[in-house]
Amino acid sequence: AFIAATLLDYADGVDAVVDMGSGWGYNLFNLWLRGGPVVPYYALEFVEPGRLACDLIAKAVPGPDIVLAAFDFRAPVLPRLGVGHALIFSAHALDKVALVSDDLVEEIAGVADRVTVVHFENIYDQLAGPLGLPVNETLRRRVVRQGMNTNFYGLLSAAADAGRIRIDELRPDVLDASSSLLRW
Repeated sequence: AFIAATLLDYADGVDAVVDMGSGWGYNLFNLWLRGGPVVPYYALEFVEPGRLACDLIAKAVPGPDIVLAAFDFRAPVLPRLGVGHALIFSAHALDKVALVSDDLVEEIAGVADRVTVVHFENIYDQLAGPLGLPVNETLRRRVVRQGMNTNFYGLLSAAADAGRIRIDELRPDVLDASSSLLRW
């Protein structure tokens, strides 16, 4: 509910919604059911069973126009939609990839003329040092042990420092430290 409600705050006037790491489409369907825009919804997912499940659900129930595609954060190729404004998001997907590609920011930025990007990811450990927050050693050990992402915030921060993107919102600890919200 938190993810869908947050996305609705940024959905006005968009021409497409893109979920990077959609799984079976839970967040896309949830956004739609809560009044999301009537536009194409792109479900980009790495694993085929997730894409197949999303396709089955999309065909079985009335809902958004779903476009499925394979997607890998380590070698990202995002569709060029040819639209004016796209809402792009990831929710607990890229944090499962130890190192995302250096090309990710440019790929996301190239989806539409204008993009609003919202990430709901477990990256608190990456934010602690740069933001002067308390370091959670238990979380840091879990990140290493589970091979979770360690470079995402660095990529976004570097892109912001170079003037390629603007980070508009950063909330390091939402949903009981299981998620950080980052919007650019």
